[in-house]
Amino acid sequence: MRSKLIAASLLLPLAACSDSTGSDSGSVAVRFRTSGSSAAVSGAGFSRSAAADAITLTGTNGTLVIDDIRLIVSKLELERAEDSCAGGGDDDDCEEFEGGPFLVDLPLGGGAVTLAEAAIEAGSYTEFEFEVEDVEADDDDDSAERGAMQAVLTQMRQAYPAFPSGASMVAHGTFNGQRFTVYFDAEVEVEQKFATPFRVPEDGALTVKLNPALWFRSGTQVTNLFLLNGKTVEFEAKFKSGIEGVDHDD
Repeated sequence: MRSKLIAASLLLPLAACSDSTGSDSGSVAVRFRTSGSSAAVSGAGFSRSAAADAITLTGTNGTLVIDDIRLIVSKLELERAEDSCAGGGDDDDCEEFEGGPFLVDLPLGGGAVTLAEAAIEAGSYTEFEFEVEDVEADDDDDSAERGAMQAVLTQMRQAYPAFPSGASMVAHGTFNGQRFTVYFDAEVEVEQKFATPFRVPEDGALTVKLNPALWFRSGTQVTNLFLLNGKTVEFEAKFKSGIEGVDHDD
């Protein structure tokens, strides 16, 4: 079985302050989970089934089988509650930790993949953010950031040599038996504010829930990705439609 996490950077704790409880840190995992249920996508003229690591979508216009989706998560960030670092300074670095970029091979049959797991400062965290974006360097990126981006792009191109530097996702499969590889330009920033704070060390995992089947259907029809074979497609709005939320638990 192939590894689900292709490449990753460790989460980097930026805060130097400690929580008022006196506990130093806790281990936190960040996961992406895909839905194995067809309930959210079924309807008249449309059905879904999940194999061990593939999604089959049948609509009125044909059958779409997706056996590989890989995406670039350019950043993860967990932000502290405003009072969590009371007495520890007012610098923004005392508010959050972050990490990335990551190259993730989504488990299409349902299940979760862990992007990173690290010890972070104890405290209350009230907001989680992740970004899906290409790894083209900006003028303000330093050499370490550029190196991490290039490493992710190199890993992606080991599987998909034609992957464009301006893309952030790829899907591979068949439509009515005709094979395709389509690239997607999805620049997505998702912020999740927690009604109940994420507590470290009490809570041990953050889970982003995705339903990839929602990306490739419109009404009773499925997307004919064969017609887009080899192309790069704008995908921001569609990507957001498949995000079902972010959970935190222990």
